[in-house]
Amino acid sequence: MQRFGSTQGTRLHRSDEQHEGVLQAVKMSQSILDCLRHPIVQAPMAGGVSTPALAAAVSRAGGLGFLGAGYKTVDEVQRDLADVRSLLPAVPYGLNLFAPPGHGAGAAEINSYADRLRDEAQERGVALGHPQWDDDSYNEKLDLLGEQPVSVVSLTFGCPTPSQVDLLQASGSAVWVTVTTARRLELHSGSARTA
Repeated sequence: MQRFGSTQGTRLHRSDEQHEGVLQAVKMSQSILDCLRHPIVQAPMAGGVSTPALAAAVSRAGGLGFLGAGYKTVDEVQRDLADVRSLLPAVPYGLNLFAPPGHGAGAAEINSYADRLRDEAQERGVALGHPQWDDDSYNEKLDLLGEQPVSVVSLTFGCPTPSQVDLLQASGSAVWVTVTTARRLELHSGSARTA
C-alpha cells in the first residue's frame, strides 16, 4: 500500500490500482475545471431551485452550472437534463444526487432529538412527525445518468459504491462526493475510492 495524502492528521492508504483510479478521476475533474473561464461552481440546490435556466446561465457565463436532482422524480430530472442540453450544447454542467446513507441511518439520533422537543411540542399543541426513509429514486437516477451522462455528478449525504463510480465514469462523468468533516472522509474513503 502506498500513502495517498492526509487530512488533518488522518492518513488514507490506497493500493496501486486505487491510486491509478484516483489519479484518473482527478485528471477528469481537472480537465473540466480547466475549461471554465471563472472558478465558480454553482451550488446544486435540491427541490427545483437549481433550474435548467440557472445552470445554463452559470455555465454560459464561464462557471460550472449544476442541476439538483434531490426531491425530484426521475421523469423531472430527465426533463431538466433535456432542457439544459437544449440551452447548452457542448458546455459542461453537473447534476447533484442524494446518495442515501442507508435505510434507517441516524434513526437513534432523530428519536433522541424528538424526545428533547416533545415537551415544547406539547406545550404548543404541535404533533411531532415520524421519521420516514426514502432513497430518492437513487438507483433509477444513476441508471438515467449512465444513459444520459453529464460532465460532473456530485453526491451528497452518502457515498456511491465503487461500481457506481465506475458506471458514472465509464459514461464520461467526473464524480465528486461532498463530505462535511475529515472524519466523514475517513469513514467513506474506501467506498469512494475513485470518485
